[in-house]
Amino acid sequence: GSSFLTSSKRTLKSVGLQHMAAKFVVVSPRCDWSWKDVPKPWVTELVDVLRAAWWVDPNRIYLTGCSMGGMSTWELGAQRPDLFAAIAPVAAHHDAERTAYIAKQLRQTPIFVVHSLSDETCPSTKE
Repeated sequence: GSSFLTSSKRTLKSVGLQHMAAKFVVVSPRCDWSWKDVPKPWVTELVDVLRAAWWVDPNRIYLTGCSMGGMSTWELGAQRPDLFAAIAPVAAHHDAERTAYIAKQLRQTPIFVVHSLSDETCPSTKE
């Protein structure tokens, strides 16, 4: 398959993509869990390994995701708040029973939440 990074030769030559390739790393793993589960530990283990690389600034690792990825953002951020400089869940929902745990774990973590009031799949009223 292809991604937005490899969809066309013209895209690969774009100023934006060249800037991105020179300035930051994006890791987008394919998850092997469902929306009903918490993310598996290999995700934070992967970030730990990448964090040790000389070309990664460990103080500038950010976590984001949309929908199920946003839910995983809440969960992974709460599991390892020491790993991320900030998190940004988008259109995310989490199990109401985990709200207190997530809030406690992330109380010192900067968070930017994006959610549409028109979202019918994961209504913002649940948050």
